[in-house]
Amino acid sequence: MKRAFLLTVVLILSVALASADVSLNGYLQTDTRFRIQGEKGFTWNRSEVNLKLEGNPSEGLHLFGEAIIRGLGFPRVETLSDLQRFERDRATPWSVELKEAYLDVYGFLIDNLDLRMGKQIVVWGTADRINPTSNICPDDLEDVFNFGEKLGVNSIKASLYGSLGETDITLTGVFVPIFTPSILPPPGWTSGLMESQGIKPPQGISLGDVKQEISLPEDRLSETSSFGLRLMANNLKGYDISVSYYRGRDKLPIKSALTLCQRPQEKAPHGPMVMDG
Repeated sequence: MKRAFLLTVVLILSVALASADVSLNGYLQTDTRFRIQGEKGFTWNRSEVNLKLEGNPSEGLHLFGEAIIRGLGFPRVETLSDLQRFERDRATPWSVELKEAYLDVYGFLIDNLDLRMGKQIVVWGTADRINPTSNICPDDLEDVFNFGEKLGVNSIKASLYGSLGETDITLTGVFVPIFTPSILPPPGWTSGLMESQGIKPPQGISLGDVKQEISLPEDRLSETSSFGLRLMANNLKGYDISVSYYRGRDKLPIKSALTLCQRPQEKAPHGPMVMDG
């Protein structure tokens, strides 16, 4: 029954796409960077193909999808077997990213209620780059020169529209069932932005190897889910005003505990020292 149901869904979507007003566009981009000061050398090497699919299968429905095929980084070859891999990912690293894929349903149940389901990027607020009110989606900090990028998350967004005199009012609710952490910059940039990983050992003890462990929430709805609400008023005495509420987890790693282990040559109290903070 599951296979039959899946096949039926695929066939329905295929027929809908065939009869829909579909547009396909995208771009090609190559980005190579070289550091001319300090430790000179290539720091970035990426080529990407971006494809966007958009269509209207029927009245009241809108679909959108965006995918990126990337060749990125530098060769990571250490052994002969790395050059014999079928995937070729060691000699020419590459990846495929599904940035967004969602379906809009306009006039869901009532005329002034719209629904968006699927992987989407939700941006709240109008601040450029640094936007503290846009906290639904995790940050994509892979490229430090493209600060402000967000990752798409599987979610459901409902928007209810109304008016009060000349003021347009929109109430938006977003539910995200699965937690997704933010993406950090490459190690070279991380060490430059976070000196010694933010760890200051006691006087007389040098910092050696650093082992990190990240604890993700358990795969339970009560642990991984998050939601947000926003009330927005447009043209309220000439101003646009919004108030939002978010309940969820921080997307960036937060240091909660630190354990320092003594090296044999160091003179320090016996046993590990644990610092909670």
